[in-house]
Amino acid sequence: MLTGSDGEAANDRASYRDSVLYQHYSSALGVKLAYTEDKDLLRTVADWMGTPYRFGSNTKRGTDCSGFVTRVFKEVYGVTLQRSSRSMFQNVKRVDKNEMQTGDLVFFRRGPGQPIYHVGIYLKDGKFAHSATNGGVMVSSLNQAYYHRNFYAAGRVAQN
Repeated sequence: MLTGSDGEAANDRASYRDSVLYQHYSSALGVKLAYTEDKDLLRTVADWMGTPYRFGSNTKRGTDCSGFVTRVFKEVYGVTLQRSSRSMFQNVKRVDKNEMQTGDLVFFRRGPGQPIYHVGIYLKDGKFAHSATNGGVMVSSLNQAYYHRNFYAAGRVAQN
C-alpha cells in the first residue's frame, strides 16, 4: 500500500489520467461528462463509434441496433441480453424518462400500439448511443424531433 507523498502522487497521476480519459470520451461522444460515469461503458461505446449499420449483424464490420446493445453489454458488464429490441424491453425494469442513468436502455416505436423497433444505450443529458440505418453507430439526442416523437420507454438492465 502506498502512503504519504508516494500515495498522493500515485492518486494525482490516476486522477489526471481519469480526467484526460473523460475529456477524450466527452469529446468523442459529444456529451459533457461529470467524471463519475462508467469509464468502461464510455470506452466501449466510443470504440464502436462509426461502425456501419448492417441488419442482423453484431460485429465491428457492421451492426444493427440490438446487436450493438447486446455486444456492449456483454463486453462491459458480462451480461447476455436477448437479441431483439422487443425482447430486451420485456426483460428490463422500467424507469421514468427523468430518472434515466448512464447505461439504461432507451426504446422507440412508431406510434401507439406499434411494436418496439429500435433500442439504444442512454449516455447522459438526453444523449444516447445506437446503430441507425442511416449512419451506423452514433450518438443522437432524444430531443431531436424523430427520436422525441418515437421515444417509448426507458429500462434498466439487472446486472449480476
